[in-house]
Formats: sequence, C-alpha cells, structure tokens
Amino acid sequence: MMIISSGPRRLLIAIVSAVAALVPFSSAHAEMSAWATNEGGRMRLVALAPDAGGKIRAALQIEPKPGWITYWKEPGNSGIPPQITIAAESGVTLDAIAYPVPKHFFNGAIEDIAYDAPVTLPLSLTAAGKGPVTIDAAAFIGICKDICIPFQANLQLKLGPAIQSHPQEEEILQAADARLPKPPSQDFDVTVHAMSPDRKTLSLDLVLPGGGAGEGKAAPDI
Repeated sequence: MMIISSGPRRLLIAIVSAVAALVPFSSAHAEMSAWATNEGGRMRLVALAPDAGGKIRAALQIEPKPGWITYWKEPGNSGIPPQITIAAESGVTLDAIAYPVPKHFFNGAIEDIAYDAPVTLPLSLTAAGKGPVTIDAAAFIGICKDICIPFQANLQLKLGPAIQSHPQEEEILQAADARLPKPPSQDFDVTVHAMSPDRKTLSLDLVLPGGGAGEGKAAPDI
C-alpha cells in the first residue's frame, strides 16, 4: 500500500507590481499573439483557424527563465495553477486545457508540481459563428523562483478562414500534443482508495505496469 500525505495547503506568494498589471498584447490577423513578458518569463497564444465544425486548435506557450518554474493544474501545497478566460463577447468558448506530465519539486515541507522548462498547454476552443474569429483571452499563471509572481496578460488573435497552411503553428501544436500523457494501459489501476478520518492521508492500492518498483527499478512518482 502506498501512502500519500496531503498536508495543509499554503499559498506563499509575494505580490509584485500590484498583482502584475493586465496588459493587452495583440497581433492582427495572426496565428500567434505577441509575447507577454514579466520578470520570470514570457507566454503567448497560438491558434489555427476554426475547422468546418467551429473547433479551434490552440495552445498557451509558457517559457520560464532559467531557474524559474510554472505550475501544473494541481500546483502542490504552494503555487498558482494556470487559468485562462475567454471574453464572452468574442463568441469563442474554452472546452478543455491539456497538460504535459509535470515534475515534483521539494523545498523542505513545500511541494511544488510544476515545469522548469518551456511548456505548451494545448487548448480546445469552439467558435460560435462562421467567418473571421477574434480570440480575446486573459491568461493568469504563477511563475516562481525565490518568490512567486502572479503573471497576467491579455492575449489576442484574429483568425481568418482556413485557406492556407501555417506550418510553424502546426508544428508547435503537434509537438505539444506529442508531450501529453498517454491513456492508462490495462496493467495500471487503482484497486482500493481510502481517506483517513482526519483527511490528511490518502491510502491507495495500485497495480502498476511491469510490477511497479523493484530491484533495479525506480519508484514510481505518484
């Protein structure tokens, strides 16, 4: 049985420049927004024109500077998960955000689940109408080194009809999809799960591919 302790969450954030000013970054009729930057890194929006059903392949590219990290959807007991909001008047909805496999970082009692290198988060969007589409997205992430800096920016794109290929954007999106975790195999399963009465410890019985940890094998990172 594997025991995972879920200690109290603590948000250790130093607010810099009054919660990071919301600054618009736009590039008319482009498939990549301009980069939004702050002290710890930069981010931008990449998208392709809607298909016949109005579905839009897009992604948020985040590039932390060396030594900085940015967070996964469950950031650990200190951090800020990515948040993306699409302006309702744009007629575009955000259906899903996908995440590559993150890393664990430990600093004393603080556990971060994050990325310490450039990461691209695939986005699934839907456009309500036909014709040109304007994506007006507010992105909010945490980017951290010795302190955590809330990083917020408006990222805007205007997409025309899909009448030509955009190899650079397509390459970015394909590479992002290739980094996503694969579906679980038949030899991976959680067979028993239970939370302790004080709700501080989650107990799991796991079936792991290849028999899990053993001689010459690294312990799995859960």
